[in-house]
Amino acid sequence: MISILLVLSFSSLSQCEESSRGLKFKKYTSLEQAMLEPDSVFYLDLSKAKLKQLPNDVYAFKNLTVLILDRNRLVEIPENIGNLRCLKVLSVERNKLEHIDNGIFRLKNLEHLNLSKNEIRVIPSQIGRLSNLISLELWSNIIEEYAPELATLAKLEKLDLLNNQMTIPEQEMVKIFLPNTEIILSPPCNCSFD
Repeated sequence: MISILLVLSFSSLSQCEESSRGLKFKKYTSLEQAMLEPDSVFYLDLSKAKLKQLPNDVYAFKNLTVLILDRNRLVEIPENIGNLRCLKVLSVERNKLEHIDNGIFRLKNLEHLNLSKNEIRVIPSQIGRLSNLISLELWSNIIEEYAPELATLAKLEKLDLLNNQMTIPEQEMVKIFLPNTEIILSPPCNCSFD
């Protein structure tokens, strides 16, 4: 049973790589246009679409590699986001997210995650599941808790925490977790969240 799952997992990964290899991506900015050729959608930008929830049609794009949802009114990312197995870039900047939704942690191929300018308070332990993450942008949130599992992100090259109120000990802790990562920070504060 386990070997079957591993084969399926590797085959879905190779399908993602095969379907996107050597292609120039057409950037779709209209869900309606993208629905006309769902198997050809690799890059979908729904920025400034006044979305309050992610449209179910997005899950029809099995080859989707880049999903941009910036400047909307999203308060959550549904669990189904994890079904987008080929997704490498997810940007949900300038929305109303209060936490990092569980479905995001199922995106095993994710390399770039931008959740900047939201209302996120916690980087949860599940962050460690994103083993292919290269860039994590969380600037201008209100993060109060940093999971030690950040240290397991061996491929992480950049962590942007600019404009998050952090004390000197918090900043030092993050630097210890990620000694080989470029970490972007604001000057420390003498702040208390109690």
